[in-house]
Parts: sequence; structure tokens; C-alpha cells
Amino acid sequence: MVWLSRVLTMESDNSAGPSDPKRTRSRRKSYVKSFRSEWLSLPEFKGWLEEHTTTEAKCKACGVIVKCGKSDLRKHSRTAKHEAAVKTFNATTSVTKLFHKVCAENDPVKIAEVKMAAFFAAHNVAFETVDHLIPLLKDISESKILDKVTLGRKKCTNIVKNILARVETEELAQTLRETTFSILIDESTDVSSQ
Repeated sequence: MVWLSRVLTMESDNSAGPSDPKRTRSRRKSYVKSFRSEWLSLPEFKGWLEEHTTTEAKCKACGVIVKCGKSDLRKHSRTAKHEAAVKTFNATTSVTKLFHKVCAENDPVKIAEVKMAAFFAAHNVAFETVDHLIPLLKDISESKILDKVTLGRKKCTNIVKNILARVETEELAQTLRETTFSILIDESTDVSSQ
């Protein structure tokens, strides 16, 4: 039975790990780094970096969330995926910038087109009739503004969806934020009251 106790003590010594101090690994303390707003003005991070949480940053070009270490951010900026995404991100201009540029040139025409698109949406008129209404209005009127209007079914649909709907949604949300309201639920349909 002595041999059994020796085997058991040998197994327990081996399971404890190597007895050689050179082989044991020391674990480094990991420090949580927080986002610094001054990084946004640095040339290497400018344009693509934004704060995600207090300990994470987000790359606007890639959509990737990165830890807030400066070395982690630099490492991300050197990846091929990020460099390609930044090139396309800087090359594209937002739709709102394009719309404002066009509006500055043809302001009365754009206002007329938006008003007509709002009319079609408010009165539930089919967008297919736009293709026939605009030539009719041009025949009737001699106005210079009406001559420049190019509002078709697709353009009318896009104006309603992308411009008017966005503005109305924001106005409705603002009204709901400012106005107190409650939702009344009828108890007769509530299963828990039975």
C-alpha cells in the first residue's frame, strides 16, 4: 500500500503545475483605457474616429468598434480593410450635401417640386399621375419655374420617402417629447384580469 500513496502524491504534485519557477507565466495587469476627445483632432484619427462608449471607439469608415488604447487605434488604422474603407468614406459625399448644393442653385424649382410631392402624399393621389400632371401644368402656365420642374413618379416617391417623411417624423417625435400623453388599454381584452 505504500506504493499507492507514492503514486497519489506524485499525481497531485504533477497536477499542481511545473515546480520550475522559470516556466510559470506571470500575468500582466490589464488596464481599461478611456476614450479621449482630443484624439478626434489628431490628424491620424481625424475624420474616421468617434466615441462609442467610455472605453470603446468606433471607426465611422469601417463600422468597427475598437478598444480605446491609442496603440489599438493605430493598429486598426494600419489594416488594409480600414485603409480601403477610409478611401471610399472620404470619396463619398452625403446626400444632404448634394441636395443643399442643388437647392442653392434652383431654390424655387425645388420648393415647387417638394410642395407638389407633399400635395400628392397629403391627398393620397397615385404617384403615377405625376407623369401626366407636370406636362399639363407646363401647357397651362407660362411660369419659368414650372418650365424647370422635372418631377416624375420616382422622384416624387423619393421626395416623399426621403425628405418629407424624415421631416414629419422628426416633428412628430418632437411633439411627442413636448406633449404629455398616456396610453389607455382596454381591460376587457386583457387576459390577466380574468
